[in-house]
Amino acid sequence: MRFHKMVAGDGSKTPIGGAAGALIGRLSPNAFLVTGYRARVGFDSAKAERFMLAGIEDRLWNGDQVDHGLNLTTLPQAPKVKLATY
Repeated sequence: MRFHKMVAGDGSKTPIGGAAGALIGRLSPNAFLVTGYRARVGFDSAKAERFMLAGIEDRLWNGDQVDHGLNLTTLPQAPKVKLATY
């Protein structure tokens, strides 16, 4: 697995101004610690395998909250992300 992309702001072509960013730390081959501010973070497979977000530990996130990547808001967050291939 690898970190795929980070989109600053709200993800639109012309994001609303202000500071935005993300920091991703690899904990294991399939686990990452993610923190950020007003950013969307996505992942993909380095080998073009099918994969999914197997779990996000911070609080219980609903599927509709992660279907387009992790949406990091202005609230302090540092979720642990687990990925899995299938």
